[in-house]
Formats: sequence, C-alpha cells, structure tokens
Amino acid sequence: MTTSEDVAEMNRPSVLHTITYLKDYVSGVNEPPVMQTDKGVHIQEVSGRVFCPVMKESEIDETTSIARAAVDDIAQRSNTEGAEQSGQNRNGTDRRSSAWLPF
Repeated sequence: MTTSEDVAEMNRPSVLHTITYLKDYVSGVNEPPVMQTDKGVHIQEVSGRVFCPVMKESEIDETTSIARAAVDDIAQRSNTEGAEQSGQNRNGTDRRSSAWLPF
C-alpha cells in the first residue's frame, strides 16, 4: 500500500503545487504537500489542512472583464465567419445571444 510519505517522495522531483514554498521545498525544510481530496474550489491535504483560493475584488473584476472580452471576441468571430448565413445557429437561435457566460 502506498503511503502519503511514498507519494511525497514521488512528487518531490516532478510535481509543484501552487501552494508550495519553493525555497523550503528545494532545501527539504518542509515536505511537499500531498493533496487528498477536493470539493469545488477547496483542496484538502493529507495532513488535514484545507486550502481555498482567495482573490481580491479587483482581481475578480479584472478576470471577469477578460472573460467577457474573450466571449465577445468569440461571438464576433462567429458572426463574421457566418455572415453569409441568416445570422442564426444551427438550432435556430440568434448567434449573438447564445455566446455569453453567467458572471
């Protein structure tokens, strides 16, 4: 049976998690994190610690703006490429109204 220590040793040469402190990791001061489970945005380490990404309001706004711009770009390309068609998708819906994401 593989233990969490075995997994940590296998991870050390090839896996870096975003929560890994590189200086401590390389020097061997701290063991590499071994993730056990995840649920939604929460990740649990084998030691029981739970991690959740934290974003500042400005980062959320910036990320939302970038995503909306990307969706708008995709919709515009879709409309441009299908200009010879009637402006509808294959299922009969308006192409412009079908290219959005819930934010």
